[in-house]
Amino acid sequence: MRNIWFLSDTHFDHANIIRFSRRPQFQEGDVKINDQGKEVWVSQDIAERRVRDMNEMLVSNFNELVNPGDEVWHLGDFCMAKRDTQERTEYFARRLNGQLNWVFGNHDHSAARKAEGFQSKSYFHTLRSVGINKAPIILCHYAMRVWDRRQYGAIQLYGHSHGNLPEASNALSFDVGVDCHDYKPIHLDDVLSYCIKKRDKLDSKGINWKGEDHHGVSGR
Repeated sequence: MRNIWFLSDTHFDHANIIRFSRRPQFQEGDVKINDQGKEVWVSQDIAERRVRDMNEMLVSNFNELVNPGDEVWHLGDFCMAKRDTQERTEYFARRLNGQLNWVFGNHDHSAARKAEGFQSKSYFHTLRSVGINKAPIILCHYAMRVWDRRQYGAIQLYGHSHGNLPEASNALSFDVGVDCHDYKPIHLDDVLSYCIKKRDKLDSKGINWKGEDHHGVSGR
């Protein structure tokens, strides 16, 4: 089986994601409430120090797991540099092990999308013949309600929500964003193991995970 990894929402160079998601670099006293009642950094220096620490944590965590020849699928919001976006995106791509494939997210703007260092770039991708019983894995930055071959066990992986979207209780899908997985990529074997257990649990309870949308008949 191919050595494949998934992750999403690294947000390299994005200081505010540390505040928004309370990533490990956040410390009490880093923020204040301004005159408009909004939370802001106490200083630009603090913000820059925290984002440097976050960047290094993400790179280190990634490279501890991923080998140079491994296949990696990043499901969007890769880098959010305020300036030199293409150059900064390429900088982080060079630092990461593996063969990087990029499925764009809503914060991957046009300048970043020009970056080199990726094996492929897309807005949506079907990874064929690697899922449960050779079913595909559907890759998108956003969570979906329906997808191709769901009734045959196709898995849908997404990001975007930073762990804030409740997991679908009757579908083989989940968030691969780094905020959900200790700021690390997740391996294909773990994806399959998790989804097989979830499928079997749903089956044991008589819960339909195949969906009812396709021609109005489940499993067709």
